[in-house]
Amino acid sequence: MTDTNNKRHTIPRPKLIDKDTAPHSGFGAGSGDTEMYTYSCACGKGRIIEYHDNIPGFRDHTVVMSCEECSEKYTIDTSGGIRNWTLVHEDC
Repeated sequence: MTDTNNKRHTIPRPKLIDKDTAPHSGFGAGSGDTEMYTYSCACGKGRIIEYHDNIPGFRDHTVVMSCEECSEKYTIDTSGGIRNWTLVHEDC
């Protein structure tokens, strides 16, 4: 998808290479779980980690790119929700 006004290009979500869900007893407010999804980055040299902490009172949801090369070319857009993130390439 291309936004011709801003020259932003959304690229397809990279390949999911690992996923893990682990139950957690919680910290007094009830039990929950954690989820971690690992994707290859766009260039294939690094990783994108999507993490969900579903424990009552300690909910945290993040997506992090751990690739220096891709971090210079792409941004992670979470405007559609943290689980619906996309990679956006900003043209110079």
